[in-house]
Amino acid sequence: MNTKRINGLIFENMLKNGLAALLGAEDMLNGLNVFPVPDGDTGTNMRLTVENGLKAASSHEELGIYLKGLSEGMLMGARGNSGVILSQIFRGFYLCLARTAVAGPGELRNALIQGYRTAYQAVSHPVEGTILTVAREGIEHIRPQISRSSTPDQIFSMYVAEMKKSLAFTPELLPELKEAGVIDSGAKGYIILVEGMLKYLFGEVLKYEGPVVADNVSSQTNIDSEALRLFNENSSFVDGYCMEFILQLLKQGGYSQNFRLPDFIEELNAFGSSVVAVQNESRIKVHVHTLKPDKIIRSAQEYGEFLTFKLENMQLQHNEHMEKKAKAAPKKRISVIALADSDKTAKILSEFRCDEVINAGPTMNASVNDLTDAFARHNADTIIVFPNNKNMIQTAIQAGEIYTD
Repeated sequence: MNTKRINGLIFENMLKNGLAALLGAEDMLNGLNVFPVPDGDTGTNMRLTVENGLKAASSHEELGIYLKGLSEGMLMGARGNSGVILSQIFRGFYLCLARTAVAGPGELRNALIQGYRTAYQAVSHPVEGTILTVAREGIEHIRPQISRSSTPDQIFSMYVAEMKKSLAFTPELLPELKEAGVIDSGAKGYIILVEGMLKYLFGEVLKYEGPVVADNVSSQTNIDSEALRLFNENSSFVDGYCMEFILQLLKQGGYSQNFRLPDFIEELNAFGSSVVAVQNESRIKVHVHTLKPDKIIRSAQEYGEFLTFKLENMQLQHNEHMEKKAKAAPKKRISVIALADSDKTAKILSEFRCDEVINAGPTMNASVNDLTDAFARHNADTIIVFPNNKNMIQTAIQAGEIYTD
């Protein structure tokens, strides 16, 4: 695709492509989740955040107009620490490009800079070795190389390449990652998203069929009854709650009119951690981890009332995540996964001792998600894939790129 400038319609399609890539990597990202709490939801939270942005934004040829709806949708529908930070990166894009109909190299460079700066400003205590670091280093290391003749695909290619270098170093910046032997899941998710956006510029359109979850709040607060056994009278409570809400400031009814975001953030820090708070006119989006949610609720209600409210027991989520990891298959040196076009072929391949055979049907149309899910089921240093059909080669390559740390 020979694109020299990005308008709203192109950006929308780029983001849908990025979401499709994120969907294929969701389980893998959940498995990498270590910081700030190993509760296995980074991939899901980032996917839901992007979905809510796409759902809220109306298609528009002017980039600034499209980004306004996208930014508001992502902010109001952001999930988790990684989701809120992601929404702020895109908010930075909007703040930079609000009056821009079509973005060229200079505008794209400035938007990527404003994106990470806005995200840093939203986080009460920014931590290096996370999505913040890779977004910052990704653009700062390439900004001298961006000229008037640079094309969007060149800019995003350099951006992704530099972010991958930064990602590999995240365990050296964050002890929790080094101890677990993983890279940062949020940073990895952001790279996968941007890489999917880049693929659209190269003409590779990934399959996206619309939102997986329509109502991100109600659908996520229902806990599997089987999982409840993991938190009982003998459990410890260390990780606390993940609290997220949108507060509507009110002028009538005896509410304080002295709201100042810096002061409110100071109150949140007194009762919790991992604070991300953003003000959008008279509404405040908050993410915080806390052991004492009642104190934060009382503090917030001095200024207004909740439009949305979510409170999740992170200890339960952590226990569930750890149990899943404990049940994972023992580490193997090599696993072999093959694709088949029928039950008969699948049986033959199984007799040749393939570790797993995916029956892709007569048309051999297995998805990237089918392959990455299979990879996750096989805890191996090396996974060999036999596509067995030329139509599946690119899918296998893409799945490998997404799944590789």
